[in-house]
Parts: sequence; structure tokens; C-alpha cells
Amino acid sequence: MTGPDANTQDTHPAVTTHPLLGVAGVAGVLLGALIATCTGRLMSVGLADIRGELHLGVNEGLWINASMMGSTFMGHFIAVREEFHSNMLGQNVQLGNSLSDSRLLGLRHAFSPHSTGLTAMGRTAEVLGLQVRQQAYTLTISDSFLLLATDCVVCLVVVSLMFKVPTQNRQITAAPVEAK
Repeated sequence: MTGPDANTQDTHPAVTTHPLLGVAGVAGVLLGALIATCTGRLMSVGLADIRGELHLGVNEGLWINASMMGSTFMGHFIAVREEFHSNMLGQNVQLGNSLSDSRLLGLRHAFSPHSTGLTAMGRTAEVLGLQVRQQAYTLTISDSFLLLATDCVVCLVVVSLMFKVPTQNRQITAAPVEAK
């Protein structure tokens, strides 16, 4: 291309997005908030029925709701951390890397009596992928225990910093009223 337009041509293509992409993102956030609110409402309404059927007190009934939220959080945490560890481990599995090549060769020799050629290589790659996934899941469970231990320490520190609350009725009524 010659002439005056040769130097003014843009080498980077323009990024185009759908005009409704922002609206879809906002709608997704609002839908998530709506689902969380409905779940909370259903649990608070159903909590009294669950407590009545299981003959639980108020504190024991509240633990049901807290455990449900905790298990939901841990499920999300495990999914995110497993993806992270799988990506981090997968970056080190490359052809040409001596560790990866020796592992693939050893697995291929293990499959060679039972299958030949490309079938053995396919099974070898599949087993290596499963081993990476298993290692990522093991690291994820380790992270989960570390998160739980950290949460316990934080909760103990918060509880130790709390002030003693008067528990007797006389102590509550005799407490000085501060002027507003």
C-alpha cells in the first residue's frame, strides 16, 4: 500500500462488544441478589418449622442456617481454588520439559502392552491430566483447612476482644443511661 494512507492505517483491530452486554451484566448481578434474598427468606420462614420438627431451640436452629451458608461458601471456595491450582500445575506440564517427558514416557510404557501407538499416547495424556487434577484437588483441600484454621483464629481474637455483657437483670437495669 502506497500513498498518504499507508502510514495512517491502524494495525490493531477495534474491539467490538454487543450493546446489551452491560445490561446483561447488571441483570445478572440483580438476579443473583434476588436469588440470595429469596433463599434467605425461605430459610427464615422454614427455620421455625425445622426447629419444631426436630425439637431444637433457637440457637440450635440458627446453626442450621449458618452451616448452610458456610457449606455454600466452602463449595465456591473449593471450586475457585481447584481451578487456580489446576491452571498453576498445568503451566508446568509442557512437551519438551524433561520432567513432563519422562512422566509421559513412563506412563506410555505402562500402557504399551495393552494398547498400541496413538491409543497408548491418548491414554497416557488422559492419565497425566487426571493426575494433575488430583494434585490440584489435594492442594485445594489443604487450602480449605488453612482457611478454616485462619477463620477460627480470627473468631477467637474477636471473642477475646469483646466486653463482658451484664447478664443479671439487676445489672442491666442498674447500668447508667448515657445522655444522647
